Amino acid sequence: MQKIISLLLIAFMMLGVGCSGSASNPETTVKTFIEAGKAFDFVQMAGMVNPDETAAKAEIGDLMSGDEESPTYDEMQKYFLDYFRNNATKIQYNIVSSAVEEDKAKVTVDFQYVNGGPLLKGTIAEVFSKVFSLAFTGIELSDEEMGQYFVDALKSQQSQISETMKESTVEINLSNIDNTWYVSEPSSDLYNVFTSNFYSVADEINQIFGGDASDEEQDVEEQIVVNKGIGDEVVLATINLKINSVEEKQSITPEYGPVENAKDGAKFVVVNAEIVNTTKQTISMSPDLLLIDDQDREYEATDAFLLLNDALDYRDLSPGIKEKGSWLYQIPIDSESYSLAIGKAGTNEIYMIKLK
Repeated sequence: MQKIISLLLIAFMMLGVGCSGSASNPETTVKTFIEAGKAFDFVQMAGMVNPDETAAKAEIGDLMSGDEESPTYDEMQKYFLDYFRNNATKIQYNIVSSAVEEDKAKVTVDFQYVNGGPLLKGTIAEVFSKVFSLAFTGIELSDEEMGQYFVDALKSQQSQISETMKESTVEINLSNIDNTWYVSEPSSDLYNVFTSNFYSVADEINQIFGGDASDEEQDVEEQIVVNKGIGDEVVLATINLKINSVEEKQSITPEYGPVENAKDGAKFVVVNAEIVNTTKQTISMSPDLLLIDDQDREYEATDAFLLLNDALDYRDLSPGIKEKGSWLYQIPIDSESYSLAIGKAGTNEIYMIKLK
């Protein structure tokens, strides 16, 4: 899925494209570079990078090839670049010091910028949960479908996680070429400033989407299945989960509203669980755990908000506070046994929780 991570890396990789520029001293170069970054002016920023550093330019060519006509590509690129562009306007900085030695210089800058790390890590966890479950069942997603999962997850996390600012002191190296000062070898700390701390979690995202098809097949083959049962605690990246009970029904009687009967040839499965949010921020519990039966058929949770008094669908989970409730599934009557499948973010572990 290298194409998807490429879309997200475009914003900061463009800083490495070399072209002509001019500045009278290191501090002027750095200030102009930062102001261009706040305005998301990559053309001006590129012009202030050492023109001898061509590796990044070649990589940009690889990143941009092949997908420009894809509607999903355009949508993803626009969404993420708009996110970074909006955050870039909030960057604050103060040049602390500068030191020059012949044709080299170092300028130290104090930055304050939007920390998108929690948002992006929450997005990764949400995507892992869905994609790993699908991979385990043998379902292959297209790049467009994978990209849409990522965009939807980011939008969901944005509505849940409050924006915070990060402070960082960055040393910016410069080189003097033909009496012009250029930014040289931009550091990861500098990339983080203009990408809302995204650079620091890019490796984690690449673990989800990186590599070619053979890499993906190998990842699926190497997945570790961890079998669990009712009453067992399952420790995931953002929550601890335990299934308390499972009940099959032919009808659901809500507190308000008419009785809901299962469809012909189907039955309801009510899965009662307790969950603890182990992060430091409130998250929403989306009903995306797959139920897989003994015939390898998979089922998503039914919208139970109006049917179950204790529905867990999209319930806000405060940090460290145990929540109890239920998910509702509708499966064929001939499903004799079934399990919940969920992947643990950041690992190749798939938890199979035996329900019946």
